[in-house]
Amino acid sequence: MALGDAMAERQWLLLVVVVAQAALFTLALPGSLALWVVAPFYPPLLSTITLTLGSTLGAVGAYHFSLHFGRAAITPESRWVRLLSRHGDFLSQCAVRAMPGFPHAPINYAGGLLKLPLFSFALAACIGLGLKSGVYSFAVYEAVEVAEEGRIDRGAIGVVFVLFVLFLSGAALRHWFVNREEAESSEQGK
Repeated sequence: MALGDAMAERQWLLLVVVVAQAALFTLALPGSLALWVVAPFYPPLLSTITLTLGSTLGAVGAYHFSLHFGRAAITPESRWVRLLSRHGDFLSQCAVRAMPGFPHAPINYAGGLLKLPLFSFALAACIGLGLKSGVYSFAVYEAVEVAEEGRIDRGAIGVVFVLFVLFLSGAALRHWFVNREEAESSEQGK
């Protein structure tokens, strides 16, 4: 905790986190680990902005990376390419980004392979990942506060409930996409 507290005093380090997270997401590596570097030590708003910026820049980086090198990393027959080819509209992209359980790397690379409109791709990433980062940042920050102070407030309980709803919705949405894809595949096979 001492290292984290020292880090929190140096807000310029958040720029390092943004750059590192963007680089990790660009290369399909786990950039979401930045949550555990930022959220316990910085206020939720600052954490949310940092994580959203790093994630969005990483999504755009992966989009461009896949334009040049993506066919080696993800095939046009991939589940995620098929998913985004059918559900690549702005609101669907926002929903997929906000839901837990949807992997960022294949979605980022599929967006580039499909040449989805970059502005709406980036905006959907920013909004969806911003919502998810905000909820996660608040939950982690509140958990640290509870651990340090030994008290639970209504805000923490509300965030846990929102997380529960997000996880449940994400599982249901993912299940729906998989079932729909399997049904379409079996219809094409007939």
